[in-house]
Amino acid sequence: MKKVLLYAAVAAALVSAGAAQAAATQVNFGFVPSGTFTYVGSSLGTSTALNFGNATYATNTVGNTPPFTDDAGSFLGMPVFLSQTVINYSIGSTTAIDLTKTFTTGNEGASGSEGLYTALFTSVTAGSAGPDFLNLSFMGTVTGPNGFSAADGMLLNCNQSGGGGLSVNCSFTQQGPPFITQVPEPATLALVGLALLGLSTIRRRPS
Repeated sequence: MKKVLLYAAVAAALVSAGAAQAAATQVNFGFVPSGTFTYVGSSLGTSTALNFGNATYATNTVGNTPPFTDDAGSFLGMPVFLSQTVINYSIGSTTAIDLTKTFTTGNEGASGSEGLYTALFTSVTAGSAGPDFLNLSFMGTVTGPNGFSAADGMLLNCNQSGGGGLSVNCSFTQQGPPFITQVPEPATLALVGLALLGLSTIRRRPS
């Protein structure tokens, strides 16, 4: 009977340890700016900077088709914050940047995955398919609840239908890929250690 109880205690400890480090594996959504913004250059496709001024940002799509699903608890209308209003780049090149994006997810995700996420982007690659188009690809890392940490990508697509002088339409896509690094909390590691110690004690005891 004691053996059964010990096995049950070990199993419960391991289950609890897994639950303690539950975290999102993918953080994916689209978001758009609202407000008036401009670019620097003779055309959008040859521009060198975007100025979003006082624009605000909110999600308009969540959990795109696999593999870009979302289990972080992102929701429609979720506010997104960027640390800079001006983004500098060079068409056809990769530029070093220091851009921070933060957002707080709700309770629709996996247990323990909801909360504040911070994405730090260190480079941006700019491209254009013509004078009225701009594509920016950002790379960096994103961190979040329960030690969540992953390589992170963000896309920005802009177009100016009809050319200069008309409004510019832009949309962002957050693409946190499925490969992640989990960092268990010290208490979790201690719990797993105790569970393994219990298993070794059971094995050494004579029947």
